Amino acid sequence: MKIKNTAIPLFFDDLNKKGNSSTKERKQVLQKLLQCIPKDKIEDFTADREFVGEEWFNFLENNLSFTIRVKKDDMHVIALRQNLKKGINRVCDNLWLVYRPAAGQYKEDMYLLTNHNPEEAVQRYKKRWKIEELFGFMKTRGFNLEDTHLTEVEKLETLGYLVSIACLCCLEEGLKITVRFIKKVNSPVKSILRRGLDYLSKLLFHSGNSVNINSS
Repeated sequence: MKIKNTAIPLFFDDLNKKGNSSTKERKQVLQKLLQCIPKDKIEDFTADREFVGEEWFNFLENNLSFTIRVKKDDMHVIALRQNLKKGINRVCDNLWLVYRPAAGQYKEDMYLLTNHNPEEAVQRYKKRWKIEELFGFMKTRGFNLEDTHLTEVEKLETLGYLVSIACLCCLEEGLKITVRFIKKVNSPVKSILRRGLDYLSKLLFHSGNSVNINSS
């Protein structure tokens, strides 16, 4: 979920194994989400190349609007290979494959499978990077989850939910703090989450004293 261009965790499962999740495991997490948030309130489900498969796509088509990057050897790409054009390629009535060849800063061909508004698919997919920023904040550049070395599933899940709540607290406080931008790239010196975490950290370590903080 994104709030003010910042990703926030909602649901997750500890798989207690190495490698990617299975289709069954992904469906279970999404079904939890759909019990709390109506599907017509979800603008788009975005995922990377590891999250593919015919059963998975069939599940998504019946439940959500989605934009998923697929590999060049995916069945949908292969089916259109001889007639594949740059831009929008119709797969069937409500499914499109968007193809963007490698060029400039983009080193690889990009294939996006979507079931809605294909002309906006590339821009939707770009927003997925905020998820990677969130993972970095949770694991190494904020809460440092990887330093806990926990292995018990129940403890990891509890910690995950606590960190999710903490992320929301950081977001709430970070939005109150004045933002300074790096002029050359027009981006903030610190993310909303980082600003919020810095503020809350200083507040906790200076309990009883007033705290001043800025985005520098």
